[in-house]
Amino acid sequence: MTCIVRLPLLGPRQKVLGYKLAWQATSGDSASRPDLPMLAATVARRFEGTDTAGNGSLIFLQAPPGRLAPDSLQGLTPAGTVLSLTAAELDEPAVFAAVQHLREQGFGLCVRELDLQPDPRPAWLPLLTHREFDWGGAARARQLPSSGEVAAAQPCLVASGLAHPEEFQACDALGVHAFVDPLLTAPVGAADAARLSPESLLILQLMQMVQANADLRHIESALKRDAALAYQLLRYLNSASFGLGVEVQSLRHALTMVGYGPLHRWLAVLLAGSSAHPGSQALLVAAIVRGRFTELLGQGMLPQSDAENLFITGMFSLLDRLLGVPMASILERIQLPETVVQALLTREGMYGPFLRLVEACERSDGDAAALADSAFLTGEQVDRAHVAALAWSLELRV
Repeated sequence: MTCIVRLPLLGPRQKVLGYKLAWQATSGDSASRPDLPMLAATVARRFEGTDTAGNGSLIFLQAPPGRLAPDSLQGLTPAGTVLSLTAAELDEPAVFAAVQHLREQGFGLCVRELDLQPDPRPAWLPLLTHREFDWGGAARARQLPSSGEVAAAQPCLVASGLAHPEEFQACDALGVHAFVDPLLTAPVGAADAARLSPESLLILQLMQMVQANADLRHIESALKRDAALAYQLLRYLNSASFGLGVEVQSLRHALTMVGYGPLHRWLAVLLAGSSAHPGSQALLVAAIVRGRFTELLGQGMLPQSDAENLFITGMFSLLDRLLGVPMASILERIQLPETVVQALLTREGMYGPFLRLVEACERSDGDAAALADSAFLTGEQVDRAHVAALAWSLELRV
């Protein structure tokens, strides 16, 4: 079994520019591992109707080329999809021919394992839109590009293999975009719970009111204390991913339409988004994907009544880093089911295995296949939930 791993492409101030989707490394027979057409088909089935280019996101597909053909990427948005191949793979005549046709259709092309100054220049070099280089290897060889070289680079330079937050900061200073593995290289430092922002405290109060089934008029009155927060809630509820089918124009209308369960979910999204940390966007997007991914993994395995708890488990798993507050301090401020608390603090209990699996799919060296097997899930089920959660998050336009 092989599962998809997701690595974000980060730009200035850790803005999420896209994702690399690849097959997680396993110790099995390399001949039996899935290839690029299979990865593309898996992604296309879940991204149907999602305009990644329109969302400003690039999806890099990295896998052995296999039987790559001009029609291998049907269903994907060409302007939002980039093939990631090695120089040796592009030297194969059949792969080169297929890539030429795909570039004519508008798909991007990224090469890995190529010197920044190749000699001789390969025939496929003019086709490139991106060039990925190993930051650590380039640093050891004293071949890191200058800011001027980065600005003039054609194709666009992308770094990988960053080991420390300081290396990402150096990338940022040069203007180099970077794939980050593991996902969260720069955790927000823990702080005292008293440093929660007024906005975060208000959202926690609202979540408590929702859990207590407080009168909708009281919830509306509390929400009106923060006009920006009320606007964000209306924007989320009117997003395509929420699927209400009608435009919500007032808080009373919104609260009446969605009910307490979905309202609790979106307050959790707003709470995660209340961070003022400069790198919070990457963390927020990751938290949203985790929430939906965890929820989808539980479908068919647990009763529907657990869906909201699964979403909160995944969403809140990054809340300590987003808010700069220890997880235990956050959980003291809001009453959550013991199963959620146990998963957040120890990764154990009913929801713990789902959260551990979600986290494993964010690391190239994760053990997603083993965790999926222990949870009685197939690789196909995990990949379907993973890509669907990513597509759902892109529709939010966070």
